This record gives sequence, C-alpha cells and structure tokens, in this order.
Amino acid sequence: MRVSYQILKRFLPELSLRPEEVAEIFLNQGFVVEEVLSARDLFLCPLLAGTLVEARCEGPLTHCTVKLGEHTFRVLVHTSGVPETGSRVLVGLENHTPLFLPVRGERAREVFDFLLPLPPFLEEGDDVYEALIGDDVVFEVEITANRGDCLSVLGLARELAAHCDIPLVLPEVRYTEKPIHHGFRLENEAPHLCPLYTGRYVTAITVRPSPFWIAKELILMGMRPINNVVDITNLVMLEMGQPLHAFDAARIRGNLVRVREAEEGERLMTLDGEERVLKKGMLLIADADRPIALAGVMGGRDTEVGPKTREIFLEAAFFDRVSVRRTARALGMRTEASARFERGVDPLGVMQAASRALALLEEAGGEVASGWLVSGQPPFTVWEISVPWELVVQRLSCEVSQKEGIRILERLGFQVAQEGATLRVRVPSWRPDVREPIDVVEEIGRVYGYGKILSSFPSFPFDPGNVPREESLENLIRAHLVHRGLYEVVTLSLVEGESVDVLGFGKEECVAVLNPLSQEHAVLRPSLFLSLFEVVRTNARRGRRSRGFFEVGKVFFRKEGNFREEKHLGVILWNVPQPALWKEDPLDLFTLKGFLEEIGELAGVEYGAVCSGRVSPVFDEEEAFVVPSPEEGTEPIGWGGKVLPAFLRKHDVEGEVYYLEIRLEGLATWRQDLPVKDFVLPAFPAVSRDISVVVDASTPWAFVASLVAEEAKRSCMALEEFVLFDVFSGDPLPPGKKGFAFRLVFRAPDRTLEDEEVGRWVQKLKEVLKQTGRVVLREEMILSHE
Repeated sequence: MRVSYQILKRFLPELSLRPEEVAEIFLNQGFVVEEVLSARDLFLCPLLAGTLVEARCEGPLTHCTVKLGEHTFRVLVHTSGVPETGSRVLVGLENHTPLFLPVRGERAREVFDFLLPLPPFLEEGDDVYEALIGDDVVFEVEITANRGDCLSVLGLARELAAHCDIPLVLPEVRYTEKPIHHGFRLENEAPHLCPLYTGRYVTAITVRPSPFWIAKELILMGMRPINNVVDITNLVMLEMGQPLHAFDAARIRGNLVRVREAEEGERLMTLDGEERVLKKGMLLIADADRPIALAGVMGGRDTEVGPKTREIFLEAAFFDRVSVRRTARALGMRTEASARFERGVDPLGVMQAASRALALLEEAGGEVASGWLVSGQPPFTVWEISVPWELVVQRLSCEVSQKEGIRILERLGFQVAQEGATLRVRVPSWRPDVREPIDVVEEIGRVYGYGKILSSFPSFPFDPGNVPREESLENLIRAHLVHRGLYEVVTLSLVEGESVDVLGFGKEECVAVLNPLSQEHAVLRPSLFLSLFEVVRTNARRGRRSRGFFEVGKVFFRKEGNFREEKHLGVILWNVPQPALWKEDPLDLFTLKGFLEEIGELAGVEYGAVCSGRVSPVFDEEEAFVVPSPEEGTEPIGWGGKVLPAFLRKHDVEGEVYYLEIRLEGLATWRQDLPVKDFVLPAFPAVSRDISVVVDASTPWAFVASLVAEEAKRSCMALEEFVLFDVFSGDPLPPGKKGFAFRLVFRAPDRTLEDEEVGRWVQKLKEVLKQTGRVVLREEMILSHE
C-alpha cells in the first residue's frame, strides 16, 4: 500500500510528526515500510503549467496546441480528455519532448488520453510541483494478509491516530438526492457469495479529466488517472478500502443488474481488452442478456465508462473473499479490487464508501437519483471477547495500567466494558482478524510499544525428565532414514479433493475445508501419499534424480462419525532411470520391505507376517501389502506397495515408485523397551555359508526364517545371524515357484570354528527344511533336472 504524508494529514489534521517518525511508528506497529520516497521521485521531469491555446475537434480526436513560454506543442488528444481552451494544463518536458502525464512508467505517445487541467491561479510556466505538491513524502507499506483494513488510507490513519492519540477526521459526505426515475432492478441469485449488493443511479455525467488534486493523489498512491468517474471510484477505494465499480448505465440491457454464477464456457471481454473464458461457479455481474463484470475482480468492456457516458450505475458490494480469490487465480488476474476483497473489506463500510463516491460525483456535475438498490444485508455479527487483565500483564510483562489499555483499545475502534478485573471487548467490523483474548493483548502491546517491555528472565517449570516415547521413536526413525540416504520433506496438510477420490477415500471419510482458498487445498489429507507423490512429481519435472523421500506428518479422516487425527510416517522410493555409467542397485519391493523391517527393529516391534492384498486403487494388487499390528483384532499398523505404471504415466513420472506408510502412534503403542546389552567385540573369526532354496510363490520368507531360527536354537548352533540377500523367480524355476538365497554366519565366543563342525550344522539345517515338504534345495532341483 502506497500512501503519502500529506494524504495522511487530510485524515489526521493534527499530525505533527516528521515523515521518518511516521515510518518508525508503522514499523513498530507491525507494518514493514519497504521504501520512503520523495514525491518528486515519482515524476520523470519538472512539472510546469502550460496553456491550451487551441483545440480543433475532429471526431474522437482533437488537435490541441499547448503553449509553454517560447515553446509551442501540437498534440493529438482524445476529445473527451480536452479541457476548455485557455485552461492551464500540466506539461512535463523530458529531453524537449512533451509529456502530459509525466510519471514513471509513462512514455511519449502519438495520441494522449487527456490533458490534465490545473487550477486557474497558476501562471504559465509556474512550477506545479512547488505550487501544488510541495515537499511530500510517499511511504511504501507492506500490509500483512490478515490486515485487509490497512489496504486503505483510513486504516493506516487509524493506526497512527491510535498511537499518537489524535483525532481521526473522515472526509465529509454531503450530496443531494433528486427524484429521478431510472427503472433499474436488482436480482441476487448467489447470496452465499454476495451477501450484500448495493447500487445507485447517477445521471448528468460529463466524462472529462479529473481535477488536479484527485489525479495527484492517485499518482502518489500508485494509480494512473483515467477520467473523472473512474478516478473517483479508485480514489474512494484507496481512501476507504472498499472497491467500487461504475457501469455505463445506458449499456446495461433491460435495466437489470444480476448477481449470478457463471456457466461453463461463458465469455467476457474485460477492461484490459482480454477475452476471458469463464468456468462454472465464477461469480458474475450480468445484465438481462450477458455478463458485464467479474465480481470483485474487473469490469467488462461492454459497459465501460467512456466519452459518451451520461449516466452510470455505481456498484458497492461485499463479495465472498474465497470466491474472488478463486476467480482471480483461475484467470491469472490480480487487481487492486481483488486484493482487497481477498483480504476482507469492512461489511459496514460498503454503503459509507458509496456515499463518499456519490458526493464526489455530485461535485463533478452529476445528479444522484434518490433511493438505494439493495440486496441482502451486511454480513456482520457482533463479536465480543472476555479478556482477564491478568492475561495482559502476564503476556506483556510490563506495567501498562488497565485504564491505559482500555484507552488504547478505544482509540483503535474497539468498544470496551470493564467488569472488575475483566474487560468485555467488542470487536469493530473492520477487524475480523481479532477473535481470541490473545489477539486483544497483541493490540494493546502494539500501540503501547514493544520497546517499553522490560527484559526479564522467563519463569516456567522445567522438567529435565525423559523424552516422551513417541518423540524419541520419531527422532530415532528420522535419523535412521536420513542415514540410509532418504531426504526428509515437510509438505502442506491440504490437498486437492479429486486426488483424494483417486486414492479410494469416500467423501464421508474425508475432512473438507469449509472455505478453501483454492481447489488445490480443499481437503485435509487422509494419507501422506498424496503429498510425497507430489514431491516426486516436482523432482521429475525439474530433472532431479533423488531416489527417496520420507515425511513424518499428520493425516486427518472421519471414522464412525468422529474426526480423527493421527501422526504417520510415509516413505516413498523412486526407482528413477539412472545414467548408463551409474552402478547403483535398482530399488524394488524388497527394498521397501527392508525399510519396514528396519523401522520395526528400531521400535522393538515384531509385525508378524506381512499380508498381501489390495490397499488402494493406485497400487498394484500383486505387489501391495498390509502390515498387521502385533495384537490380533486391532487396526493394521501400516500398508504399502508398488504404484501402478498407468498412474505414473498419467502424472509424467518415469521409472517405478514404491510407497510405505506406517501409523507412528500405533507403532509407539506396541513398542517394546529394548533391554540394554553389553556388547563385546568378537575375538574369533566368523564362518559364513550360503543356502539357496525353492518354495511355492505364496510361501513367505518368514516361514523359512522361523525354521532356521528354531533349529539353530534347539541344536545349540553358534549361529550369529542369517540374512536374506536374494529373491528370484522365472526361468529356470518352474511356474508358481520362487527362490530364496540366504547367508548363515557362524561364530563361537570362545574358539575358532572348524569347517567340519560348520558343515554338520549346515547339513542339519538343510534336512530340517526338506522335512517340511514345502522347501526344496536349489542344488537338488538342478541335479534332478540334469
């Protein structure tokens, strides 16, 4: 928001601070002042007063002769922008080239929109800057998203008035209504998106350049003058924070103004000359036959105020902020009006701003028809907050008195009633961001001054006890996954509604946002998969070949009518095609299950047999699995599998993607406290042997592993560990068969093992495996084929 010191003084006549002090106050009250400029820096060259000595009209264009001392300039100007002959007009000379709006961003042109008239008391050749602008200073203030009220001179002036304890003076609103019949009707077909729509009819309009004071203020606040009608609506928007729009009333068909939602594929030529193809649900202003404006974003070319306009329909409305944001974003548009509606306007200030514009239009020669056209009412409910004064003292840690705190709130526009040690605070209509007691505390602190708060040591209970089990487990898993080469990511909890449908979650299972900022962030995620897969997509689009990511985050869903919130761990592996000379091993389902086993070991949890099955429509049924919990009859502790290639192709992701999700809360519930063990480095060497077996395709590795472990324990073998290092299928194995290859590691704590002893143990294990009838040794199968 750009505002000048002199414009602020129009609202604060008693303001006596220097500009640098004003900038410091803004900063202390939470508004970053990005730049402080001299008003002179906004202009390209010195501003001088010239004289329009001749104007020869030829239809829409007029040949004008402007005299400036010894110089005479002949220029083409749109006829509607030509003041009376003999008038003083603004002229800027840049390298002997005349500019009739000499502000930065403007350029020399063949046809000018207008000549800007100056007050008649100026003499030809006078310095306009010194006479009419003076040593003004312009502040470029950054407004945070929650303070839409400060996207206006009024809002910033209110902040200064509260800090300096000086009166705030609003512009005088005075106009005369006349009994003019116009026949306009108003229909609001979307009250949920436009709870309040008002209109006023003004006739006897003459479109011409604005008076210099209006044009000057618009330039200082970063807007370009256009004509007196449009400039008045823009000035009031900047003053009051309420966007307005003026339609050429004669071009509204059927004398009907309709507020409605767009149909799919409707078209509208907007004021910037672009034809917009509209989507179903966008909020429109229409007449009897066609759209004439994008509600809260931009008007339409068909009803634009132009040189022939003699009557206008003035719109002032309260549009739903989400609807405006969605429309502007979908069409790639961001305007001064949409920026204010998106952040929220004052619902009780709609008609006040329209009245200010009507007063200015009457000064410009217009006649205001009596009576408002109104649909709906301001969407404002009185919001009252109970604030214990003890909370103010505790949070601010300073000696601000209760009386001073009340005065600060009242200067900011709050209504305060004192009930003993508690304040009953009524929030003004322009402050929807204040909803909790702590918000009120912040308001007092901002104006009182954070610099007055004394430094002190915080006092709070300190418990040097143990880290909670859940947090300890999370930290352990995070460190392990990073060590294993995965990247940790943090993503938004909001996802697109359609993507949730793809995962197979029904609407009754999801938690939808009531007023989403966009359709891309309309539902709270029921699974981390959507967020992590989007990370893979982003890396794929940008040519990054990261092979794995994980996230510890919350998921949200509904179950049996209740809202649930759980913390999950998501691991996604991307087997992306690598350059030919890279020698990294490919990732597969067994890599994913390896991560699952490692996480189980860290948690001290034994999952039991992992079950195959369908877990989601986007996963391959033959390579998907469910992780059961250690206790029967309870919810599964996790799930995972391989993402379908068709799903990857649809989202332009090459390679293979494997995904695992685990309920951390469930994992922590079943976590066993692992006993602390002393570990002595081995003094004797290990002996390893490999065994390869063939089983049915449905036989899990856990079956073979349990046989080996039980026999080793029963026979007192010095078996230190055994590790599965290969799983294979296909030729030369028969159909329906698969193979396991695992390594046995033997080591005795008190001696060196001999090959003969180890051989007996290995032979014993082979015999035990064969006796089950479900396991065949690979070497025997090869011998039988030979």
